[in-house]
Amino acid sequence: MIIYSAKKSNPKSFFLPDSLGQSMLEVIVASGIIVTAVSAALTLVQSSINGAKVSEEQIVAYNLAREGVEVARIIRDSNWLAGRDFDDGLWGPPLDYIGQPVFDSATKEWSIFFASSDWVNDGTRVYRQVAPIGTARPGMYFQAPIQPDGTEVTRFRRRLYLHRLCSTVVGSDENYIASYAQNDGLDCNPGDDKIGVEVNSYVRWDKADGTFNEIQLVEQLFDWR
Repeated sequence: MIIYSAKKSNPKSFFLPDSLGQSMLEVIVASGIIVTAVSAALTLVQSSINGAKVSEEQIVAYNLAREGVEVARIIRDSNWLAGRDFDDGLWGPPLDYIGQPVFDSATKEWSIFFASSDWVNDGTRVYRQVAPIGTARPGMYFQAPIQPDGTEVTRFRRRLYLHRLCSTVVGSDENYIASYAQNDGLDCNPGDDKIGVEVNSYVRWDKADGTFNEIQLVEQLFDWR
């Protein structure tokens, strides 16, 4: 007769020691905390980067809008010095008051281009110089009827609305004079005089969701020395 003997197994041998299981649990919890902390830090960094980019774009847009106002002022002052009508070059025929400021690097003079009357027109685009050409240096922003060499297209567009400022006598007291602005295509009312230009400088730039941001600066320039 053959007798088989079986060795009794220890059930605990099929399981991890309690200390090892606890250590793994601690590692998992610690890893989760680290991942959460890192994710929060990355989110904060990304938000800071996005905020810095928005601030940079707002600064560029504001400076472009301010430049538009100053271009109109330069043209008015240059007309005074040259003995021309103060609004020479501040409107296009026939009574076109919407245009874009253009700088001629050859003559070092500003002018306003009145041919493009829609925001989607390429004439409203703002270009950024990326290669030195003539007097243009990298980093300069400017507009032109067509894209110049050595430039890249930016997200910005700019337009100037140069409304006529007209004076009129109110009531029977001829010493009381009021002014009003005329929209594009309209002259001063009969008997009223043009006394200045209301400059509305708009800058738009595209957002990722297909909409746009806009900055507007308004200043009134008068024919007063």
